[in-house]
This record gives sequence, structure tokens and C-alpha cells, in this order.
Amino acid sequence: MEIISNFPVPTTKDDILEFLSLAVPKAKQLGNFLTKNNPENKSHNDFVPVWKTKCEQIIMKARFSLKEDKKTLEEINHYASEL
Repeated sequence: MEIISNFPVPTTKDDILEFLSLAVPKAKQLGNFLTKNNPENKSHNDFVPVWKTKCEQIIMKARFSLKEDKKTLEEINHYASEL
């Protein structure tokens, strides 16, 4: 969890999009209210808050630094809506 938290925020458009494409699925909880603590879901779900926080941090930076790039901003907002 510490490695994810301390991972440096990507700085280029391509790196931001690549990171979000890989990290957003990890930031989503598996299972429902009854099955989220099953062994097959628990190990993934324990990391969800850390991944979600890192994704939110990167999305905020991307919205600020890429505000002139409308197409990329649409992709960033799409990832944000998935969280």
C-alpha cells in the first residue's frame, strides 16, 4: 500500500492516461455487500482505498495541467466517472 501511495504522479499526458487505464479497475470494489469480504475479493478490496486515492490525485492534477486539451480532458473525466 505504501508503494502505491508514494508512487510519483505521472507528468505526461500519455503516462497519465496509461496509469489511469491500469489503476481505475483496481480502484473499484469487487463483490457486493455480502461478498466483498469473501477471500477471492478481500485481497483486492483491501487495496481499493489506496488505489482510489492515487487515481483521484492524478485526476485532479490532470484536470489542472491538461485543461487546454479538451479531448484528453474528456478521457480523464471518463475515468473519473468510473470511480
